[in-house]
Amino acid sequence: MHRLPHDLEDFTKNINQLLRTFHAVIENHVTTNGTGITSMVVLNDQIQRHTHAFQDLTQQLVQIIGERQRDANRQFTPVIALQLLSAYEYCTAERGM
Repeated sequence: MHRLPHDLEDFTKNINQLLRTFHAVIENHVTTNGTGITSMVVLNDQIQRHTHAFQDLTQQLVQIIGERQRDANRQFTPVIALQLLSAYEYCTAERGM
């Protein structure tokens, strides 16, 4: 569980870097050719929206994974306790408690 959120955050950073690189290439092309300056505003808005969407999605995925992990741990606890019951009984009989 500890690695997956980190991997998702790295993925989001990489995607956002790709978006910024894409934007820089397009901006350079527009500046060089002098065409489509108004479309840069639209592109910038889209990049901002996508960046926030990826960040929100990453946070949601980390939260969902955490909840599912906690649910799985809750389901394992009774099973583990049941498997250890005979050991607990043996130790109690040995120590006289």
